[in-house]
Amino acid sequence: MTALRRIRRRAGSERSSRLARSFAVLAMVAAGVADATPAVADVDPALITGLDGVVALSPADTCLRVDLGRTTIYEHAVDVALIPASTQKLLVGHVALEVMGADHRFRTEVVGNPPVDGVVEGDLTLVGGGDPLLSTAADAFVRRIADQPITFLDELADEVVAAGVKHVRGGVVGDESRYDQTRVVASWPERYLSQNQVGPLSALTVNDGYRLVLSPDAEPDHERSADPAADAALALIDLLRERGVVVDGGAGNGRAPAGATALAHVESAPLSAVVRQLLEQSDNGTAELLTKELGVRSGDGGTTAAGTAFIREQAAAAGLPVGGLLMADGSGLDRNNRATCDELVEVLTAAGGPDGLLAGSLPVAGRTGTLRNRFRGTPAEGRLMAKTGSLNDVTSLAGFVEMPDGQIATFAYIANGPQADDPRRGQDFLGALLGQYERVCPAGPAVPLVAPVGAYALGAAALAPVGLAPMLSPAVIVALDTFEEHPEAVVSSCLVEDPTFRLRLPA
Repeated sequence: MTALRRIRRRAGSERSSRLARSFAVLAMVAAGVADATPAVADVDPALITGLDGVVALSPADTCLRVDLGRTTIYEHAVDVALIPASTQKLLVGHVALEVMGADHRFRTEVVGNPPVDGVVEGDLTLVGGGDPLLSTAADAFVRRIADQPITFLDELADEVVAAGVKHVRGGVVGDESRYDQTRVVASWPERYLSQNQVGPLSALTVNDGYRLVLSPDAEPDHERSADPAADAALALIDLLRERGVVVDGGAGNGRAPAGATALAHVESAPLSAVVRQLLEQSDNGTAELLTKELGVRSGDGGTTAAGTAFIREQAAAAGLPVGGLLMADGSGLDRNNRATCDELVEVLTAAGGPDGLLAGSLPVAGRTGTLRNRFRGTPAEGRLMAKTGSLNDVTSLAGFVEMPDGQIATFAYIANGPQADDPRRGQDFLGALLGQYERVCPAGPAVPLVAPVGAYALGAAALAPVGLAPMLSPAVIVALDTFEEHPEAVVSSCLVEDPTFRLRLPA
């Protein structure tokens, strides 16, 4: 935390408006302290040369933007629309959090006739609420994902039993009517299905839309579901029978009867945890279902087209640059998607920057998620947190790097085109460069900065030349009334850190 931010936190909401005005303009004068942000002219040429090297290692169709604080220090083709791959998930996660709220939870219900002496006449209906992480404990164990924010169908079965259900004279019907029944995006290539890049899309999916196949003579396997809602209903039947509930009928797909009584429900983890899963693991299925849910929130229905249109509309309303944005899906799998480096950096900034919820959901180099095994043993390890993206001849990376001197860089990199034998070499060099960069301040005493005489009116008495540190006390700040027409009086971070630096305020 910078010196000015510490003062702001201690002062609290009771500080006078006069202090707030004085503080705001002093922050402009001492911009190097407030955000460790140099003016563009002060950027180390060695850093710019290194960033030029990143571009040189990349295909012709590459964009790169790097910001320090509120200043963009490097731009290359930042407004050129390129295939973003999975970095597109940043926008989906951001809009989902903004529209639905970090505390939103997806709800899956069982409805039917109330039990009489433990007996339910007719079917139970399992109503899907779009939970992308609904799973069985057995599947989570087999896939070793029990540490992820799973919503366990087993808990819903327990709730049905707790509601007094002992015998169902019908079967269980899966209701997926919250979204459409389009299982894939039409423009996806067939190999996405055979490679299991994403399961069938439905408002009611269990185990990502795959059936767990157990055999005593073979390793556990998964089969892609042709009817995810019916298979979810079948999974619930199995869990109920394991708990001693008699279910006479089988599983099917249909809508819940009007007026059916809610007998049990289970809720997902908060959306904040779901978005963390989305970004940390680059979860394609979660991205697509969040997109359909945003379509529902738009009022145009739970379709991919409605969701992507709403995401773009929300981004534009928030002032994000959407001129190059094209969305054919939510996950970034589609090669028809387009985004710019400007857009990605602005999304990261709008989401709260390095201290925001989105940033806290990103993989960390050498530690977590899709970056767990990358950047190990490099200066970026533990310092870089970013969303990855990869398709054939497409790589992308967007996020933050904490530099050794405490500055935080916000960056976006997209490269489209063949990249020799190492498609990640550009972004690997970028991460290592930013992870090890430290400012080199010039030797010798600092030259005092003389502020314009008309810019400051001193309250109690004229000040002699003073170092910046003493000025960062509430008593001195209160004594300054500052006019905001002199933002050109900027102190570089190198000057501020030089103990010989003085800010001279002429009387």
